[in-house]
Amino acid sequence: MDEGLLQFLRNDYVVIGGVAVVALLAYFGFIHFLVHAEAKNAHLRHTGLAAEATIVTVTHTALSYEGSSFYLLELDVKIPFNGPYPVRLLSRTHDWNIGYVKRGLQLEVRVDPDDPQRIAVVGPLKSWNE
Repeated sequence: MDEGLLQFLRNDYVVIGGVAVVALLAYFGFIHFLVHAEAKNAHLRHTGLAAEATIVTVTHTALSYEGSSFYLLELDVKIPFNGPYPVRLLSRTHDWNIGYVKRGLQLEVRVDPDDPQRIAVVGPLKSWNE
């Protein structure tokens, strides 16, 4: 390799700039993923099978986006005329119309008929302040 090119690549500004470009690409990739996932969830909320889910466990994660925290939830999902089955869901709760996330909370959900592990939360079965 050309000695001048190696010297240029070793330059601190080039290294810092490269790291900044990689960080920006990762950030925008994550934002694109979130926007795409939200669009898919909105579609599922309108087209999925109606079901009920009960929160079995709640784990608050360190992730957040636009001020909304992500939770890792373990749910028991019950489609009418079928027994409950477990689903793990990583989700924000900003649009669920609930006061807080807690174990035992019952949710109205929609289930993807092609992938029963893919669900979208519509909201609580009862008002959160009842």
